[in-house]
Amino acid sequence: GLWGWVVSAAVRDAYANPVAAGTPVTVRVVSGSCGSGVFPQAMQIDGTVTVGNVPSCGSGTIQAGIAYACLTAPYDEFASFPSFAVEVLAAGGTIGCLPIDHGGAGAEAASIVLVSVEDSSLAVAGVGGDETSVLEFEVRDGSGRPMREGNPTPVTFQLVASPGGGASLSRTADTTDATGRVSTSVRSGTASGVVKVRAVAGSVASGVVSLAIRSGPPDANHFSIAAEKVNIEGLLRFGIEDKVTAFVYDVHGNPVQPGTAVYFTSQFGGILGSSVTDTTGRARSILYSAAPLPTCADGGLVPVTARTVNGLNQTIEAEMSVLFTGPTVISASPSSFAVPNGGYVDLVVYVRDACGNPLVSGTSIEITSSGGTLVGNTKVTLPDTQSPGYTQFWVRLTDDSSNETDPPVGATITVEVTSKNGDAGFVVFGTID
Repeated sequence: GLWGWVVSAAVRDAYANPVAAGTPVTVRVVSGSCGSGVFPQAMQIDGTVTVGNVPSCGSGTIQAGIAYACLTAPYDEFASFPSFAVEVLAAGGTIGCLPIDHGGAGAEAASIVLVSVEDSSLAVAGVGGDETSVLEFEVRDGSGRPMREGNPTPVTFQLVASPGGGASLSRTADTTDATGRVSTSVRSGTASGVVKVRAVAGSVASGVVSLAIRSGPPDANHFSIAAEKVNIEGLLRFGIEDKVTAFVYDVHGNPVQPGTAVYFTSQFGGILGSSVTDTTGRARSILYSAAPLPTCADGGLVPVTARTVNGLNQTIEAEMSVLFTGPTVISASPSSFAVPNGGYVDLVVYVRDACGNPLVSGTSIEITSSGGTLVGNTKVTLPDTQSPGYTQFWVRLTDDSSNETDPPVGATITVEVTSKNGDAGFVVFGTID
C-alpha cells in the first residue's frame, strides 16, 4: 500500500517571529541521518512549498509561519529505510532537520511470517527430483512492520518433525537481512514422509511449515510379488480366488507414490489385469482358477507376473507361481506288511494329487492301526506349501506282544484324509505275529 505523512515546518525570522505567508521553503528527504545519505527516489515530497500553504495529503487548521509538505511512498519503500530524515531549507540555508525512525532500532520481534516456499514437495535423495526447498520468513514488530536493517534479529530454525533418512536444514540459525527476512533450506533424505519446520526469534515462533518428501520411482530390486495362498485346489474346480499382491518400492525402500500402475498377467487361469499402488506401495489383484489349466507336465504351476515402469521408463517385472492341485490320491509303500514276532515294519504313506503335489493347507491326515503300536507321522495338518516333502508320511508298526507264540493275525493300517482336495481313505492290509 501507499503511506503518506504530513510534514510541518515552523519558519521563523532572525527574531523568532513567524515569516510572512507565501515565503518559499524547500523540504527534502534523505536516507540517512540529518545532513547525510541519498534521496530515496521512490519517496516523493512536495519539494518547494510556501509558508501557510494547504497540504495536498492532509487537512486541518493552517497556522501562521508554518509550511506544510506531503511525504508519500509505497510501504515497501518506507520499509527499506527504517530510519531517514526530513530537512527544511529556506533562502538562508537549512533551518531544521527531523530524524525519523519508524521501526528500526529498539523495536522487538512480535511475529514471524512465512513469506515463500520454493517447493512444498520434494523427492527423496538420489532419484533425480528436487531435493531442496528454500523457506523464507519475515520477522515483524508489534505494528506489523518488518524488522529492517536498523534492528537485525537473530532467528533459529527447528526441524519439528522428520521421516528420518537424513532430512536436514541447510542452516539452523541466521540473522534477518536489511528487509527483515531470513531463510533456510530443507534437504530431503532417503526416507519419504512429512518434514515440519518453524522459525523462532526469542519467545516468538512462526507457524509450522510442512513439506512432503515423496518417494522415488519403482526400483527393480525393490519390486516383488506374492500370493495369499501358494497352493489352491485349482485343478478340482473353477472359480477359486487367490489374492495376489505386488510390493512396489523405490531405491531406498520407500513405498512408491500412491496410484503407480501395476499390470498383472498369468500363464494359466484368469487374473485381474491392472491395479494401482496404495499408500503402502501395494497393488492388488485376484487370480482365478479357470481354463486353461496347467498340466502335470507344467508341474501344476501357474506363473504370475507383475510389471511396472521405473524412472527410466523401462519395464521391470517380478514373478511367482501358484500351485493348482487336483483330487486327493493316497498310496503306501510297501503295499502290505508282515510284522514279525517282537519286530516292526516301516511304511511310507503318500498323500498327494495326481501330479505328485501336496494338497492344500488345512488338509488333515490321520493314520491308525488295528493292532500293535503305531508311531510316526500319525496325525498331520498341512500348511500352505508347494514342497514335495509334505506328500510323504512315515509310520512304524511294532509288535507289542513279543513273548507270545500265537500265529500271525490280520491287521490293518488306515489312512483318513479330510481336505478341500477331496476327502479320502486308504487301508493297508497285513499281519502281526
